[in-house]
Amino acid sequence: MSDVGAVYPGLPQRVAYPYAANANVNIGDLIVLSGGYAVVADTLAAQGSAGADQAIAAPIFLGTAAERKTSTSPAGTLDVDRTSVSDRTIASGSARSGNLVTFREKAANAGLYPQDVALTTDPTLAIGRIVPVAGVDYTGSSVTSVRVEFFSRQFPFHSPGLRFDFGEATTATNSDTMATRLTKVLSVVANLEDAPAIGVNAVTGNIGDQNGSPAAGSFYLKSWKPTSNADPTPVAGTTFSKKALWIAVGY
Repeated sequence: MSDVGAVYPGLPQRVAYPYAANANVNIGDLIVLSGGYAVVADTLAAQGSAGADQAIAAPIFLGTAAERKTSTSPAGTLDVDRTSVSDRTIASGSARSGNLVTFREKAANAGLYPQDVALTTDPTLAIGRIVPVAGVDYTGSSVTSVRVEFFSRQFPFHSPGLRFDFGEATTATNSDTMATRLTKVLSVVANLEDAPAIGVNAVTGNIGDQNGSPAAGSFYLKSWKPTSNADPTPVAGTTFSKKALWIAVGY
């Protein structure tokens, strides 16, 4: 592979983000949104562990720097590629094409590297995925450089690992637990497929806490009806065996 930091064409969606004066940025740096400005990830305050640092940085990941700034650069904008492909240093270990990656933690939990990555199995921490390279076998145990496809987390449908599922359900109670093929549901919408009835005029989807109420990857399908002809306040439905359609987004 070519040198770490080399950027390959084909995917970039370049956006100019606000940039504060006198901040060093190198092409290929991992950029996050902090205080309303695009900054390099290694400028975030260290939280004491890799997991804590990654959890703060991943949701605010903007993409990779497309231009260089120095300590004398004036305030203005910074060009950032929301999607890009580049070669990156990764902590030595087994890596495969398709593996998710996140930010890499410095020694002694001193914060994040500006360009390096680390493997992750948690989609909520992912900022990209490893892509194949002709003639390169990632299956060995001493992989130290990988080609990564990065996705901005500020544009959710570009986020690595994000998927959706959909289906038809039949209500049985006023709050049915519906399983999906996702491992974690982030959002769900639902509507009646059958005609409304006196005992049910609407259904909604609720993701709960994804940690037992309901289990991760499930959601609550809730049935509703008006309190009475004179009071439209929604209350739990009482007519069931109604078909409903749903769409869920998550990991």
